[in-house]
Amino acid sequence: MKAAGTVAASCCAAARSPSSSVKYGSPSIAWIWTGTSSVVPHTAAAGTAPLWWHPVGDFFDGRQIERFDAAAAGPSSPVPPGLPRDPAPGTYYASPALAALIHGTPASQLAGRYPGHLAGTIGDAGLPSPDSLVIVVGRTPAQLARTPNTVRVTSVNDVMQALIRAATAHGEHEKRTGEYDEQWPAWYAAYMVAEQSGAELPV
Repeated sequence: MKAAGTVAASCCAAARSPSSSVKYGSPSIAWIWTGTSSVVPHTAAAGTAPLWWHPVGDFFDGRQIERFDAAAAGPSSPVPPGLPRDPAPGTYYASPALAALIHGTPASQLAGRYPGHLAGTIGDAGLPSPDSLVIVVGRTPAQLARTPNTVRVTSVNDVMQALIRAATAHGEHEKRTGEYDEQWPAWYAAYMVAEQSGAELPV
């Protein structure tokens, strides 16, 4: 499936639904994934280049890593909080906790998962807590355009709105199944893509 258009009313770390024990309440980090934040509607400025955005679930040594692949379509593409700029292809930004973990772990076990090199660390404004494991990996628009469950966005606030809707729907999904959904990052992404394209929403 390929993303189409931009998120009409809907961007960085894999989120959990309101039914989860993990909830992020600060609007400054709602870009990660949250079902609890209050977001002020925002319309992107004319001429804003889109940002291709793809959430990926990842784990290491029993801990969840919030990974997002991102590709800026131009210099005016939106930049998530905590990052000085969008990562260029072949680079990535990691939270301080994850950067330390990558540094202290054999590359074949962790760093090898992420193409390129560390460009810098994600600041406090983009993290739910100091020990959060978050990474934003730079890709090219062409790479993400052909990656399933990728969306194009023109503002971080648009993504926060979309994540809130996906989180709410996913909470209802887990209630119906009565089970914890280990594939929730893919479910969130599929919901956002379906909403963006006008396709039938997952339940």
